[in-house]
Amino acid sequence: MAGIDRTRRIAFEEQADRYDSVALTYPASLVDDIVRLSGVTAGSRILEIGCGSGQATVSFAERDFAITAVELGERLAQLAAQKLRAFPNVQVIQHEFESWELPAQPFELVISAEAFHWIVPEIGIPKVARALIPGGMLALFWGVIARLETPLHQAIAAAYAEVAPDWVNPLASEVDANFIHRSIAAFFERVGGFEPLQARFYPACVTSALNCAQHLDELRAFSSHREMPDAARQALYAAITAAFQAHQDRLEQNIGYLLLYTHPCCKSAISQSS
Repeated sequence: MAGIDRTRRIAFEEQADRYDSVALTYPASLVDDIVRLSGVTAGSRILEIGCGSGQATVSFAERDFAITAVELGERLAQLAAQKLRAFPNVQVIQHEFESWELPAQPFELVISAEAFHWIVPEIGIPKVARALIPGGMLALFWGVIARLETPLHQAIAAAYAEVAPDWVNPLASEVDANFIHRSIAAFFERVGGFEPLQARFYPACVTSALNCAQHLDELRAFSSHREMPDAARQALYAAITAAFQAHQDRLEQNIGYLLLYTHPCCKSAISQSS
């Protein structure tokens, strides 16, 4: 996440429908904790940054909050609006968060699922502080896939090593909960204006088993894989398909979730300096 190329964040828009089909859902325990820790109640105002196609938004909308969800991608925003059309207190706005004009009325809670690392910290962090009421809370959360070492996982790793050694195998990624926590905390420490991040981890909340077609659909939704040369990408996907066929297996994934939360400090100082 440190040194992330934020010009790639719009890449999800290119595969919006596929991204929607493979996007994570969020456990009730995580949503319950955010509600409890923030003290929001029915009707409270929530701002969501980077709502994608609305997976996380639905979990909060079902609890009767008044939600403003800001999404950069046009097609993703359309999908979110369709998904949330049954909730009159939810508004989906297609706009870049950094340049979006904050409403006059502040929010009790700001949330962001799988998206805050795409926001320019020097702009986004002070803006979140301005968006919150005194005592308001910021909650950031990500799904984290646990690394497994089944024969199929090993065969897929071998396919990357042989066919696409310069590209990241997401199943062997070093992006775990600790890495995310350290990276995001570094942003907040550099910019300032917030209390130290508090963390909660929800281990193995979801266990999924994907067939080859489903796993390839996941890979096609990754911006890094779309940037591969066509020949390399096709060769990699063929090697992965061969790995599945050789092992007659389904790909097991244990997915946990990381919640980071904090409150603004010195709100007036941030407002004056921004």
